[in-house]
Amino acid sequence: MQIITVLILLFALAVSVFAVQNSAPVDIQLLFWSFADISLVVIILGTFITGVLFTIVLNIAKNFKQMLHIKDLKNKNRQLVEENQRQQDEINKLKAGQQPPLENNQTGK
Repeated sequence: MQIITVLILLFALAVSVFAVQNSAPVDIQLLFWSFADISLVVIILGTFITGVLFTIVLNIAKNFKQMLHIKDLKNKNRQLVEENQRQQDEINKLKAGQQPPLENNQTGK
């Protein structure tokens, strides 16, 4: 985890240095909009920040989906543990010579 943090910081530093060294004004055209004499630093850093925010939003959505999946798995695990306990109780009763309870109104027909 610390290595990833260091790599992210180094990448952010590299983007910042690149942006500062390329600060010439440029003209930008995007679909119907046109912007004249905007500093390249603003464009580079704006694009970088937009990418970071987009990545954060995607990670939040992914983590939420994983959280719901984990919750479902925990519920399923709880149900399986309960079923296992019921079956263990039935096995113990059979070993002790007791008749197990009939399920679903089975009469042996």
